[in-house]
Amino acid sequence: ALLTRPVCVGEIATAKERNVNVVKVIFPDFSEPDTGFIEQYATFVPDLTILAQRGVGLISIQGALQYLSDRPKLQLPARLSMVVMQELSTKLVAGPTSSAALAQADDAPGVGSAGSVVLPDHANWEAVMTAHMLVHLLSKSSVQSATKAPSVLAPSIDLTESTETLIVVCTNGAFCRPHVLRTVALAAKWGMSCLPVIAVDGFRFPKGNFMAENQVLLASITKTPAQLAAIVGDIFKQSAVTFDASCSEELLSKKAAEVAERVGHSARLLKVEDVDLSTPSEANASQVSSMHGQSMMVKV
Repeated sequence: ALLTRPVCVGEIATAKERNVNVVKVIFPDFSEPDTGFIEQYATFVPDLTILAQRGVGLISIQGALQYLSDRPKLQLPARLSMVVMQELSTKLVAGPTSSAALAQADDAPGVGSAGSVVLPDHANWEAVMTAHMLVHLLSKSSVQSATKAPSVLAPSIDLTESTETLIVVCTNGAFCRPHVLRTVALAAKWGMSCLPVIAVDGFRFPKGNFMAENQVLLASITKTPAQLAAIVGDIFKQSAVTFDASCSEELLSKKAAEVAERVGHSARLLKVEDVDLSTPSEANASQVSSMHGQSMMVKV
């Protein structure tokens, strides 16, 4: 989508003309423009009026796209982590002259047992980046206890009972992700504090039809989907904190301090000790095993 936006391509053309160093940060799903795309650019993007008015013609655009293909690139791994973000920042500041692949993000053992855990939608890179930024600022906050250092919950790790507070990074679609729903259910099972942090403008709060619209998904997480839908609704029975990562560092620091202050005083989820995170198929399998004198343990 980036290379079909005239304003973005115009910036690249201007950078080429003024000999500005250009480095590509490549996301996993990005495809380099091929010869056909460059030669037929006017077909893919027929309205280039805004660029023509500024003296940037089709030939300049095609030259900029070819120039971009030849520039050094920093390839991001499939998942973001603080280590990845720090390595990316270091390389960008240094001004790389050759391409490089950044290290894979490793899940730190025990990350699910930190005092405060930040839960983003790992399918949304902006949400993950926001979560890591929040954790970084929380670790610097004078309000946050050093003994309760926050961490970002990795997608392959479950929340543990020793966690005290779950901070949910709220972006559109987050509550349609199995990992997010499962983590929220675990937080309710153990009666944890839960604080919603709104990371995007126009966030759509789960409404009364959340259960009806997501019944199949909820049923894939638990045998009691209505209970899980109620838990999700319970998260928002308190005021949320807004944390827009595009704001200034000064404002973000203030917002992080607000989050840190709220962590110890946020509303608690309903303590639902009988949350059953086995799916209907798992439950049926368990019953069959019991009939044969066997036992089955479902790891939560």
